[in-house]
Amino acid sequence: MSRVEVFALGLILFIFGIGFSYYSTQAFYEKYKEIRSETDVSKKFMKGLGEIWLYEYSTLGFLIFTILLIIIGVILMFFSITNDSQFIKQIIDLLLSIRE
Repeated sequence: MSRVEVFALGLILFIFGIGFSYYSTQAFYEKYKEIRSETDVSKKFMKGLGEIWLYEYSTLGFLIFTILLIIIGVILMFFSITNDSQFIKQIIDLLLSIRE
């Protein structure tokens, strides 16, 4: 792949990641507002325990996926600009030193 194609792929992943994260946070907020508007306290409590917890974990997983999309997109865009193998080796060494 050429540098322009890699940059375009990174940009597309970045934009999709931003869009998906916006969508998931909006969906979670709408569900939260729906449960908050419930007037019966016992229904609110049961709904809150079941739906919010389930929805929160699925939204959290989706947000982690979108954050990974954003990170991969930024890395692809950055590598398409630099295209330097020494730089890649330095980043790998840095990541390995953080792990220790």
